Amino acid sequence: MFAKPIVTFALFMGLFTSLTITGTITLTKQEFGDQFLLNWFHLWTIAYPVAVCCIVIYRPLASNLTKRCLELMGHEG
Repeated sequence: MFAKPIVTFALFMGLFTSLTITGTITLTKQEFGDQFLLNWFHLWTIAYPVAVCCIVIYRPLASNLTKRCLELMGHEG
């Protein structure tokens, strides 16, 4: 269905993105205290699969939009 490099990229990118975003949101909603890591992990378990799916699904669209924008700016890739 999907090529292994695309899925592997999505797994890593989803990991980094979801950890960063959920960590930032958790930190802005509460102080770094006893429940911080537990709350962060809870949010991350929801965000990670969503992030991976979005990366796999939206990758072709994002690639095409990037290519078009670069072409419009006169940058051939």
